[in-house]
Amino acid sequence: MAKKKEITETDLIKKRQRKVLLGAGLLLISILLTISFISYFFTWQADFSTLGSLSDKAVTSKNLLNKLGAYVGHLFIYKGVGFSSILFAYLIGITGLKLFLQWSTQKLLATWAWGLAHMLWLSIAIGYFFRDTPIFSGIVGFEIRVISFFGIFILSPVC
Repeated sequence: MAKKKEITETDLIKKRQRKVLLGAGLLLISILLTISFISYFFTWQADFSTLGSLSDKAVTSKNLLNKLGAYVGHLFIYKGVGFSSILFAYLIGITGLKLFLQWSTQKLLATWAWGLAHMLWLSIAIGYFFRDTPIFSGIVGFEIRVISFFGIFILSPVC
């Protein structure tokens, strides 16, 4: 029978330090994502041409986080779920805050599940209200609105 390893006080301190570092890193990522997303809404038309030249140092971007911020904003907002991408940064921030302050992480999985569901539904709802600008709903909301719109005509019986 193998002996059970005893948990020492230094192991608990190292575990706490890892949680604090991971929480601080997630909080920093959340803040940077929020800055990138907000800046992308104001500069997306000017930065659209700089997305292909991520490694070219001669090309500059108007996003506050430069080309990386423009690319991340384009990925999450334009190609993703639009304005509701802010909820993704919020979820990362909540996770980081709970780890950093050593709060209970018991309901964290449920928070993420509801947050992702709200992101999807908000993207679809915004897609119905802002039909001409897919920047607010992202490709997800825009395409689901178009598919459901044409699905009504395809599935409806012809009189």
